[in-house]
Amino acid sequence: ASYTPTVKAAAPTAKPATSKDIQGATQTGTPTFAGTTVQVNGQDKPVTIKANSYKLLDKDGNEVSGTTPAYAADGTTVIGNFSIDPATGTVTFTPTDKSYTGTVTPVKVQAESSNGIKVDTTYTPEIVPVTPTATPATSTDVQGATQTGKPEFKGGTVTVDGVEKTVAINETVPATFEDGTTTKTVPNVGTYTVAPDGTVTFVPEKSF
Repeated sequence: ASYTPTVKAAAPTAKPATSKDIQGATQTGTPTFAGTTVQVNGQDKPVTIKANSYKLLDKDGNEVSGTTPAYAADGTTVIGNFSIDPATGTVTFTPTDKSYTGTVTPVKVQAESSNGIKVDTTYTPEIVPVTPTATPATSTDVQGATQTGKPEFKGGTVTVDGVEKTVAINETVPATFEDGTTTKTVPNVGTYTVAPDGTVTFVPEKSF
């Protein structure tokens, strides 16, 4: 006599998630995992997603405890990190390189079904660039007189999924010249000094 078991496929399904936000913003996304129902001997047998089974996979496909690096589109440059809520499957992307814009390399997200089958999909954040604007300042005075001027800087505004978002100028960061200094001397012309609030003072050579 023989015994012949029959195995009916009962794999869960997974759909990827995406998100989009401005430079420097933390983003979240929740891939969709769903169980299934299989009919066996005339009875419906449900297959569900196990509680607290949501996990991240690293770039090599290993299960991760805690966070895993987030990479730029090149797949090698680290620009932030991913973390996950094991109870809900919500993935959080936290950028560390605030200058990066564009697509982030997708991170793999995994869940396990009640019958022990693991399935994975992806979460892909996209970072939208926001460019601040700057208006130059001018001043005029007599020869030898000290002059001041304050260029105007404004945060950038962009629309993301129909919502207008603005990145304000960080007023707590002291203003500097483009090379990070606060004083520049031009021979035979004079000396420029920038204050923390962005006001520039020009002290000319008396002969200029």
